[in-house]
Amino acid sequence: MLKALLITVLFIFSSLAYATDESITPVGQWQTIDDASKKPKSVVEIWEKNGKLYGKIADVLFYSEENKDGLCGKCTGERHNKPIKGMTNIWDLTQDPSDKLKWIDGQILDPKNGKTYNCQITLSEDGKTLSVHGYVGAPLFGRTQTWTRIIED
Repeated sequence: MLKALLITVLFIFSSLAYATDESITPVGQWQTIDDASKKPKSVVEIWEKNGKLYGKIADVLFYSEENKDGLCGKCTGERHNKPIKGMTNIWDLTQDPSDKLKWIDGQILDPKNGKTYNCQITLSEDGKTLSVHGYVGAPLFGRTQTWTRIIED
């Protein structure tokens, strides 16, 4: 009887843990960190639409020397000299069919230099951090930033 009860309890806890993992998503707000100063730089809001992930710069906490006026002067096309705050900077990420915590084949804009890169993101198992990898060509070539989820009280 004790053995059956123990198995039942273990099954319930493992089911709850699995259910929690399934509900983890990168949708929400994330704090970015400036590579040079190591200070909080911005808040990026990620949302899902039609099975793809998108992100926009919801707030700018620290402007670099290149963007001190709050405009994307190095951006080209429709983004040139537009406000960084509110700008879509991530688009078209799709979930990796082999990894529920990874989204691939998207694009990311770096307003500091105005360049667009290929992008993939990986959510931590606890959902608290997001590894954002921008690259040119193959994912082997690029850099990764770790963003921290903003938890609203």
